[in-house]
Amino acid sequence: MRTLVSLELYKLRTTPAAWVSLGITLVLGMASVAANALVPSPGGPAFGSTDHVNHTLSVSALTSMVMLAIGVLVVAGEYRHRTIMQTFLGEPRRARVLAAKAVTVLGLGALLGAGTFGIAYAEAVIIYGARGVHSLPIDVAQLWIGATVASALYGLVGVALGALTRNTVAAIVGAITWVMIIEVGILASALPEVAQWLPAGAAIALTSVGTAAHGMLSPTTAALVLTGWAGPHRTRDVVACRVAVLGPSLTGRRAAAAATRPPRRRLRTLAGGRPSPRPGRWGRAPAPRRSCPPDRSTRRTRAKGSCPAAAR
Repeated sequence: MRTLVSLELYKLRTTPAAWVSLGITLVLGMASVAANALVPSPGGPAFGSTDHVNHTLSVSALTSMVMLAIGVLVVAGEYRHRTIMQTFLGEPRRARVLAAKAVTVLGLGALLGAGTFGIAYAEAVIIYGARGVHSLPIDVAQLWIGATVASALYGLVGVALGALTRNTVAAIVGAITWVMIIEVGILASALPEVAQWLPAGAAIALTSVGTAAHGMLSPTTAALVLTGWAGPHRTRDVVACRVAVLGPSLTGRRAAAAATRPPRRRLRTLAGGRPSPRPGRWGRAPAPRRSCPPDRSTRRTRAKGSCPAAAR
């Protein structure tokens, strides 16, 4: 398992998309903190209040979406670039491969969530301190832990989606559409008692304080719900689903060998309707059999009618 995790970390280090995503996350996180703190909203909470600070430090929504996309790329990206075959040839047990990917994304999500929130909190302290608010009226530890847990578990959700769909674009677009439009846009206002048990509702309850947390689950319950949506057993469910669809014969080395085996060539038909000779080992048709051995003196093949063996 340690070797598989090291390989997954090496893949992430050598993937430009991962570094671009991390850089964009840090830049957008700092920009959102400055905009939420300095740009006044009509009818919004007072500057320095609990709701205002909670809104300013709501960077976990950004890190969760980024980790969701990275989790999808870690699995579905390999299917897109055909590198998953070499991975399964090296380790035929798919559950171990998916478990290594899940552990890698879990650690990366925890680091990204904790690091981004730490930078955002330091920036918020400077901004509020410059305007006379030297103590932020929030539970910093709760929000920090909530941002870390939410980002890590959303990465696990992305790993499960990538393994189930094997399509990068479909998984990312479908997940973001479900979270931002269906859950937050529709179910949160139409059926709040149902939305709080979904991944987005649990993440909001885990990373909110003040008025935004009213009517939501407690942080402990929200963490358990989000863990249930993205827990380790989801990996086994994904493997079982893929085996049920493809059949037990397409697992492990057999699946990799079947995927990498070149397609069989169809026999070409000659003008007279007779099939041509089957291709040889290197894709060439075998040479026709000679009717008699070559003449040693002239190094040329005798005619078919003049061969003594053929005459007998």
